[in-house]
Amino acid sequence: MLVQYTIIIYCAVQMYLSMEEKLQILSPSLRNLHNQFFKTLVLQIVTPTITLFSPVVSIIHLPMLNLELDLPTGIFLCAFTLYPAMDAIIVMYVVQDYRRAVKYSLRKLASPLYEWLVRNYGNPMESRSQTANVPNALY
Repeated sequence: MLVQYTIIIYCAVQMYLSMEEKLQILSPSLRNLHNQFFKTLVLQIVTPTITLFSPVVSIIHLPMLNLELDLPTGIFLCAFTLYPAMDAIIVMYVVQDYRRAVKYSLRKLASPLYEWLVRNYGNPMESRSQTANVPNALY
């Protein structure tokens, strides 16, 4: 696995250095977008190492050490299932345009819910001093 990651790092550095020269002819907004995609690519290369390979390596190699450990294997299973979601989350978090679109969509979804809560249960931002018979220590 060390050889694979050495090749990945070497290729990434070479790609970054050669692309820096070619990016000078692009507009600043396109350069910014390219840098965001490059960061996304790097994070998407690192994510499987953390969520897939590390748990598998530990599961395979721990019995060779002949240690009696009581590991919660549910954590390893969760790491396996997180990987596909992490790929999409990385893109939505790193690329600024996608991040804005997700924030807009979440606000659009949350706003009717917030209005319904205010209408049915009152405004949560109101002063707490209006509530009666509640000790101050609970605030």
